[in-house]
Amino acid sequence: MKILITGANGLVGKDLVKYLSKNHKIFALFRNNNKDLYKNKNVKWIKHDLKNKINLNVKPDYIINCVATHLFSKKRDFVDFYDSHILSIFNIAEFANKKKIKKIINLSSITTYGKVKQSKLTEKEIPNNPDVLGMTKFIGEKILKKMFPNSINLRLPGILCLNNATDRPLVCRILTSLKDNQKIIAYNKNAPFNNIIDTLEIARILEKIFISKSFLKGTFNLSANNPIKLCKLIDFMKINSSSKSKIYYKLTKNKSFMISSSKIEKKLGFVPISALTIIKRNLF
Repeated sequence: MKILITGANGLVGKDLVKYLSKNHKIFALFRNNNKDLYKNKNVKWIKHDLKNKINLNVKPDYIINCVATHLFSKKRDFVDFYDSHILSIFNIAEFANKKKIKKIINLSSITTYGKVKQSKLTEKEIPNNPDVLGMTKFIGEKILKKMFPNSINLRLPGILCLNNATDRPLVCRILTSLKDNQKIIAYNKNAPFNNIIDTLEIARILEKIFISKSFLKGTFNLSANNPIKLCKLIDFMKINSSSKSKIYYKLTKNKSFMISSSKIEKKLGFVPISALTIIKRNLF
């Protein structure tokens, strides 16, 4: 199978190139950095800025869009979010129609929901004042649905990668503080936590989509299964990092929520692994 991966030199994209190239031919699009590109006979790296129309002499079966500008990105003006999440989607969908590609799988974000009101987040939640990341991701989803209906939006939480940052997602920030023996202040100690996924699990669901005989399209949450209480998670991380940090829990008016992946579980027969397993295999 031939797969085009956009944003292939980002943390998520690099991991997916590595995982998926074991069984598939990969066309890996990157924009700027051409250092440390994964070398494999099944990977062809192509330099292209998705602000421009895609005119490539390749015909993949699937496109996986990993392009993202984050609130912590070096370039994070509104135009950067627009280019990454809206203009690039337009160009990807146009290329997909031209090449008659089977499906686009767009890696979106839980931030599209904004301020979540429910304790259990499902796809029925109406977006509520999302930030610029969530807003532009949401608009990109709508453009994709209109231009290329046979597409999937995977709304993802914090993502753990083969090379994790020390300050993101949340569990990495907590672990960094624990290793430095810093004081930890946390909220909603008994809240169920599953706001995490990793690139290996994303690759696993992509493989499931490739072989699925069901006609799958639309928007789906994807997060870890079997939530763990926040206090138990922090205790586990403290013990396994041999930390001497003091842990303080406070009350807050902000509601915590767990993420439901039941929609894609039912549609695809895919059950994500537990939150604790994801944290164990990536951080310890």
